Amino acid sequence: MSDHIVVLHRWRDRHAHYENYLDHRAHRVTYVTTELALDSVPGGAAAARTVPATDDLDAVWRAVTELRTHFGVPERVVALNEGDLDTAALVRERLGCVGQTSGELARFRDKLTMNRVTAAAGIPAPAFADAPGEAAVLTFAQHHGWPVVVKPRRGTASRGVVRLDSEADLPLLRTSPPEPRLV
Repeated sequence: MSDHIVVLHRWRDRHAHYENYLDHRAHRVTYVTTELALDSVPGGAAAARTVPATDDLDAVWRAVTELRTHFGVPERVVALNEGDLDTAALVRERLGCVGQTSGELARFRDKLTMNRVTAAAGIPAPAFADAPGEAAVLTFAQHHGWPVVVKPRRGTASRGVVRLDSEADLPLLRTSPPEPRLV
């Protein structure tokens, strides 16, 4: 067998047919997965380690460290679910293996960075700004008008997206966990 490949796997069904993408006979393919997704790990996997969540960097790092002692330093870290891309990039950086870094990934995961890149390319888009707090959102709305949409800079599936129709709605921002946001 040749190189060791770690897959961050969170799906509970057969969304990702890893055995069709990675030759499990030619490579030592190991999985870091959740208890719920363990049943969908391919039978040809060299090993699997469970973590509470595949976007929990500390837990994933512990699992990868354990796999590394048995199968060698991974040459690749694969993540197909958007929620795991950041974790995979950080693990790659710690391991020094090839693949997308956090900085490279920001253009695709950080919505503020994404908007800045598209604006710099001349692609038409709605007005946007960083939204570190209510004051920044109010300043933006005073300049661009209401309603405004505030969303996490990282995230999926519209989690944490809030529409504010007026200044009176600003307290709605306090109902979501604190995290970097975009307006």
